[in-house]
Amino acid sequence: MCTMSLSNNPQNMSILTHLLASPSDSERKPPPNYRPEIPITLFDKPLNALLDSGATFLAMSKNLFKILNLNPDQHKIPLFPLTGILLTTALSNKTIKIKSQIYLNFSVQNYKTHGIFLIVPQLSTPVILGTDWLLENGVTIDYDRKEISLPSVQDNIPFKLINDNDPNSLNNSIKNIVATDDHLTMQERPSHLIHQIYPFETEKNILYSPQ
Repeated sequence: MCTMSLSNNPQNMSILTHLLASPSDSERKPPPNYRPEIPITLFDKPLNALLDSGATFLAMSKNLFKILNLNPDQHKIPLFPLTGILLTTALSNKTIKIKSQIYLNFSVQNYKTHGIFLIVPQLSTPVILGTDWLLENGVTIDYDRKEISLPSVQDNIPFKLINDNDPNSLNNSIKNIVATDDHLTMQERPSHLIHQIYPFETEKNILYSPQ
């Protein structure tokens, strides 16, 4: 199961990103480069979201954001600009500038939830739900049964495993963000992540970890 420890300073957080228990439990690691994908509903439209316990944040492709933002008066997506943020993938060593993040409500079956998404250009999957969302919602992933469970949802939710061997994809390279003054790079292990508080009720998002 996931573990999370908070220090006396409410801004500092240590977090274990792996959602899986020991191999003897019903939760077992998937094959390398495979990730579970679940159906979600966003603005009454069905989408697929990648569950990635190696990603410390939520991400949305810029292409999907453009589609959702075609009618801003209808959707009213809260948009928060970011400046001086660069993201580098571990496998392809590509550097991408991150300029914005958004707050969205969405649902997984009948479960209502929300999150803050980094808008990532060239992201090959529409939506990634990372560790911050998985932890906040108490998600358990069962790879034997190919389903996830949520504490407040009676029925388990099936998923499919998708292969992600493309070295140009961000999906299999997002592990942890480390920020210098103006640059983000991907690391294999997380450490002392920082919560930034946003102007909506009870919502927080992990943005980066200090050097």
